Amino acid sequence: MRTHKISFKLNIGLYFFCASLILVLLVSSTYYYLIRKELYAEIIYDLKSTVYLGAKTLDTEAFKKLVKKLPAVTAPTSGQPSVSATSEESVEASEEFKKISDQLNIIRDSSQGFILYAYTLVPGRDHNNARFVVDADLLADLKKRTVDNRNDDISSFGKDYDISKQPAAQQALTERKLVVNNRFVYDNEFKVNSVMGFAPIYDPNTHEFLGVLGADISDANISRFLNEVLMTSIVVTLAAIGVVVVLSIVMAGSVSRPITSLSMVVKQFSEHDFEARAQFDTRILELSNLIDSFNFMADTIKANHDRLISLNSSYERFVPVEFLGYLSKDNILQVQLGDQTQKDMVIMFSDIRSFTTLSESMTPKQTFDFLNSYLQRVGPIIRRNSGFVDKYLGDGIMALFPKSPDDAVNAAIEMRQELIAYNQMRREQGQIEINTGVGLHMGTLMLGTIGEDKRMQGTVISDSVNLASRLESLTKVYGVSTLISKELFSRLESPEKYHYRFLGNTNVKGKTESIAIFEIYDGDAPDVIAKKNAIKPDFEKAICYFATEDYAVAQGLFASVLEQYPDDKISAFYLQKCREALTGDNHLVTV
Repeated sequence: MRTHKISFKLNIGLYFFCASLILVLLVSSTYYYLIRKELYAEIIYDLKSTVYLGAKTLDTEAFKKLVKKLPAVTAPTSGQPSVSATSEESVEASEEFKKISDQLNIIRDSSQGFILYAYTLVPGRDHNNARFVVDADLLADLKKRTVDNRNDDISSFGKDYDISKQPAAQQALTERKLVVNNRFVYDNEFKVNSVMGFAPIYDPNTHEFLGVLGADISDANISRFLNEVLMTSIVVTLAAIGVVVVLSIVMAGSVSRPITSLSMVVKQFSEHDFEARAQFDTRILELSNLIDSFNFMADTIKANHDRLISLNSSYERFVPVEFLGYLSKDNILQVQLGDQTQKDMVIMFSDIRSFTTLSESMTPKQTFDFLNSYLQRVGPIIRRNSGFVDKYLGDGIMALFPKSPDDAVNAAIEMRQELIAYNQMRREQGQIEINTGVGLHMGTLMLGTIGEDKRMQGTVISDSVNLASRLESLTKVYGVSTLISKELFSRLESPEKYHYRFLGNTNVKGKTESIAIFEIYDGDAPDVIAKKNAIKPDFEKAICYFATEDYAVAQGLFASVLEQYPDDKISAFYLQKCREALTGDNHLVTV
């Protein structure tokens, strides 16, 4: 038993040591890599800021005077300087030159030793040449550490400077804008690899372009800093390895239990158990901090997770999650203009009849309250039957049922039954009862997004959508609550379980052929259902005779139906059509 315990501790210590060693090396190398990458990015940013601010703060009056002292640009002759030694010394001894030189020295020194050169240039005889105006003096120690072979005479006042291999300098002088190259460029005259940045110098009063301020960062300076970072990283790594060896020996036994326990909690959390927390204690400060950090992280993730759920729920109130699902999107952030998909679905249109007349007797607030009161009752019914509301159309609803045709029919029945209960409440409150119509059709449609980049919306486009809307309009003409198309009726799993009757064929705008329609009346009051069941045989016979244009027999049957059930508006409608046909004015209704 004792041997087993010692072996376990040694194994744990070995594992801890190896894992820690790998982690230390990985962190150290990653640290060095990130520092190197971040340093370069920071240097480019600082260089850009330095030259920009330097150009803005430069004494433009003094600089403008120096530029005016430059001789006219002439073609080079035997490598002679562009100004005489006497005039050059005179200019470099002037107050303006010293003022600009001091400012450039400040700009150079502000970078904590990274900037090697700070200088000003003006355009030369062509785009491959420029001329120096003022160059910051190199510090003696900086010169010694970075570039021993530099010829200070190269950047004297008015001297030509070959920029044929310096696209940043060419671009800054020709386009007169801020330019920083993102790679090291070798300067043949100064014998150094450097990153160069240039900013235009403008007269603040006349906005005249005077020249550019340039600054160079030597790779030698960067390498020196990186070497210091590397050495520091190596020292830290070696020190960490020494600490790891000691900790591996001393703490192997005490480390195994909390690590194992924490691993189990992390696994629980990774399996979306966002309530999982580390509840155990340890004497090791690092592990205790790790446990506290994990619990803090878990609390933060849980809070963000809850916030995302709440945010998605809020979005779902505007864009149905089912709509996103059919576009193969996990959330609304992934939706783009033009996303679309094709699907066979049932389309429902529902509308409150005579809403315009009804709203005229209400204030705008009362109208909104009324609509919300009604929609809050029917919306859950649609969702409960596996449908979703695509859009609200004022007093109407357009909904889609992607799963089963029976879902849509059941929803229409429940909506009708809910309307009866709603009207009962309105009667008790002394309010006017309302009536609705529902049209259902099944067909192929396109779901997608339309609009433009700043404003888009989900929509459904299809001839099937138009047909469902026409069927809803027919409910007003026929005086029924729910109409479905033959395409939908033929796909019902068990049509016989519903109370329905065939209403014949009718013409619809946009269709060259008439369509067959059926009434679903399960949602009507029980006494109405009983009456429609009683007249159904005679009614459907009459419809058949009407379809074969035997209007005399159809007229008699419709009249008989109305004797049994005088409130059957569809029978009254067809009776009138029979009379019109017998008098030579026959036509089917068109919506």
